[in-house]
Amino acid sequence: MWFDEHNHPVNYEKLNPAERKKAHLERCYKLVTLLHLRGKQPCYVYAAVAVVSGKDHELPVLDRLIERFVGAVGRGVIKKLLLDRGFLDGERISRWKRDLGIDVVIPIKKNMDLWTDAWSLAATEPWIEQPVVPPAPVPPPPQRPDHRVQREAKRQRTLAERKAQTPTSALERRRVSVRACVIKDFSSWSSATVPIHVAGAIHARTGGPVASTIIPY
Repeated sequence: MWFDEHNHPVNYEKLNPAERKKAHLERCYKLVTLLHLRGKQPCYVYAAVAVVSGKDHELPVLDRLIERFVGAVGRGVIKKLLLDRGFLDGERISRWKRDLGIDVVIPIKKNMDLWTDAWSLAATEPWIEQPVVPPAPVPPPPQRPDHRVQREAKRQRTLAERKAQTPTSALERRRVSVRACVIKDFSSWSSATVPIHVAGAIHARTGGPVASTIIPY
């Protein structure tokens, strides 16, 4: 595949002459995984893995992994899939829900009718405000040597002192709370054949959208 000088994949045909001089070919592979997240435990288990050409789209690859996994262990083992926008496909998401009983949580794009409809309806729906709770510090592993624990504690103290001396950024100041709204049973996504629930969130201080997520039920 063609890559630019920053090692980002590019379409060589769309590059101008100056950009083509900086482009280079590299072997490229894509890793598609099906991970089992273990709740609050800081670990996960690989349920399925596929290594394919970098030119292959990951959606059909994931589809095959899911079909084979369900075929091997049966329905009901995979209850919910957390995906990114690269897997947005109404037909497949509907089939996973209808035929395999799998719910999907996935961000939607701003150029989708579903996004526009959801934010329009959210103006008349109730919102719930939740404070943003900072994550609790993770204790060091019990097998870590004492000198490593002391070194890490000193590093954290130094970071805390530097942070206290640094002005709080606008991004940190606005992460005090988040308002969320859930609207159910959308049917404006033409390629989806199951009802869609949309959850939207905004920063309580800025009013800007954070994310919209779809969940087929």
